[in-house]
Amino acid sequence: MADGSNWIDAKDEEDEKEGSATGDGGCGALYTLFLARVFRLRCICKNARQYQRTPNEDDIARLLRKGEERGFPGMLGSIDCMHWVWKNCPTGWHGTHRGGNHKPTLILEAVASKDLWVWHAFFGMAGSNNDVNVLDHSLVFNSLINGTMPLINYEVNGHRRAIGYYLSDSIYPMWTTLIQIIPHPTTGKEKLFANKQEVVRKDVE
Repeated sequence: MADGSNWIDAKDEEDEKEGSATGDGGCGALYTLFLARVFRLRCICKNARQYQRTPNEDDIARLLRKGEERGFPGMLGSIDCMHWVWKNCPTGWHGTHRGGNHKPTLILEAVASKDLWVWHAFFGMAGSNNDVNVLDHSLVFNSLINGTMPLINYEVNGHRRAIGYYLSDSIYPMWTTLIQIIPHPTTGKEKLFANKQEVVRKDVE
């Protein structure tokens, strides 16, 4: 997260609105919001220097080098969402937090590299959302949008590129910064690419 305090404030406001919309604004819901804020603060304070920050120039160089060694020049990591079952979810929130497994969940969006360096973690959206909904609220591309991301230079098939990318599954949008899997590879090249990507994406899974 590029700015932990802003992210916490945004998530608190989002959670409060959600609680108001469901009509579950009692002591139990308020206590749940308090615990969520404590969890976010502890994650940021404990791991900010290494994990909860945007990669600097040295980090970018290391990520690009590792990506090229694995056959993916320009790769900055793999991105994915995971659902965490919320056992003590307030009853009034069950409808908005139920995902595909019919249990209330909270979603964690993460970016990870081969050495399991998780430098981006966006946690707390309701389980009824999908990966694209989460991406729309995520801060993962903020540094790129704001022009504060370190310069990137690499070459693919003789062409110079200045924007890195992340490996993702097929639900993600077809953006320059995302390389999706090939759901049904048919040619030899497609099968080779799909197999290699599947292995590399295990970093975040």
